[in-house]
Amino acid sequence: MKMSRSVHVALIAVCSMFYCGFAIPAASLAQEKCTTDATSGVKVCQITFQGSNRMGYYDTPLYSAVYNKITYLKKPDSGPPQVAVADLDGSHEELISVGMDPVFSPDGKKIYYISRSSATEQGMDLFAYDLHTKLANRITQVRASHLIEFTPAAHTPKGNLLVYSPGNVAYSIYDDGTGNTQLDFQDPYKDGTFHRIRISPTHPNLIFFNRNVRGIGSLHPLFSYDTDTKKTYHVTDQATHQLWMPDGIHIAYNGGPDYHFRIIKYDGTEDRSVDPIVREGTAYCTNPPDGDDVFACANFDTTGHFPMPGSIFILASDGSNRVAFVCMHNSKQESFWGEPALHYVQDRYHIAFRSDATGEVQIYIAELPKDFYGRLKVPDGGGKK
Repeated sequence: MKMSRSVHVALIAVCSMFYCGFAIPAASLAQEKCTTDATSGVKVCQITFQGSNRMGYYDTPLYSAVYNKITYLKKPDSGPPQVAVADLDGSHEELISVGMDPVFSPDGKKIYYISRSSATEQGMDLFAYDLHTKLANRITQVRASHLIEFTPAAHTPKGNLLVYSPGNVAYSIYDDGTGNTQLDFQDPYKDGTFHRIRISPTHPNLIFFNRNVRGIGSLHPLFSYDTDTKKTYHVTDQATHQLWMPDGIHIAYNGGPDYHFRIIKYDGTEDRSVDPIVREGTAYCTNPPDGDDVFACANFDTTGHFPMPGSIFILASDGSNRVAFVCMHNSKQESFWGEPALHYVQDRYHIAFRSDATGEVQIYIAELPKDFYGRLKVPDGGGKK
C-alpha cells in the first residue's frame, strides 16, 4: 500500500523506536531554576528537568522567533528519544515525534528531524513538522539503515533547500520532497561517510563538508562545493567545529598549526586567526542572530582553558583578543551529549547551552545584562598562560 506523504500527528500514540507521529503536551508550567554566576553576575536558568534533554550542535537553528520556542531532543528515563519543543522558560513543552536531531526551518515554522514513518518500517528518513498545522511531512524516501547526516535548510525562491546523506553520497532536496539531486563532490575521501555537511544560509549554491576518514591521523580536511560551477574546493587541512559565518561566504573553525579559532573563505583564501590566546583544548563557538562582530563560545577543557576552565565566554571576531566571561557551564562531559554546545536564542542577550552538571544532560539559558558587551577587553598578560 502506498504511504501518504503527510502523516497526521495524533494527540496520543503508542510509539516504538523511531516511529514518528505524536504530539503530547508535557509540562505546561515553567519549572526553571535560576542562579547568578558569582563572577559575572549573569543570571543562569535551568529550563529542563525530567529525563535527559539535549540541544543539537552550536550551528543548528534551535530557536523559532515566530513561536518564541526552542527545540531539542528529549531522552526519557525509559523509551525512545523524542523531538521536543518548549517556551524559553521550559513551559508548554510538547513532544512532537519520536526521532533525532531536531532543527528549525529558516522561517521558524517547521522542525526538521530524523525518524521512521511507522513502527514496522525498516530504516529512517528526514521529516518536517509544521507547528501550525500539526502535520508531519516525509521529505526523503531512503529508509536509511543508520542516522542520516543532514544540514539545516537554506531559503531559496523555490523553497527551503536541505542537503542530506544516508552514507557517503550527498543529495540536495526541498522540504516538500521535490528536487532530489545527487551532488558530485570531488574530494579524495569519497568513500568516507560525512562527519558534518552544511549549506550556506545566504548562498545555497555553497556547501561545506568533511568526512570520517581513517588513516590520516589527527587531520580533519575541510572541503566546499559550488553547485553552480560544480567545483570542489580544498579549504584547509585541519578543521573542527566549523560553521558558516552570517555572510554565508566565510567559515569559522578550530584549526591551523596552533589549533586556534579561525575564519576562512569557502575557497581556502583569507584565512585568519580570531583567537590568538594560547589554549588547551578547543571550543564550540556561534554567532549572535544580529551580526558577526562576536562569538559566544563554550570551552571543552576543564583544566586549562582561558578565560576560565569549563566556561562560556564572548569573543570578539576581529582578532583583537577581547573576551568577556559569561558563566561556568560545569559540564562533566561524561558523554558526547555532555559537551557544552551552545546557541544564541531570541537575541544576543540570551545564550542556551547544555551541561551534565547534575548528572543528566539538561538545558540552561544565560541572560546577559544589556551592558554586557561593553565588558569585552584584552585580558591581563594577553590571556597567555
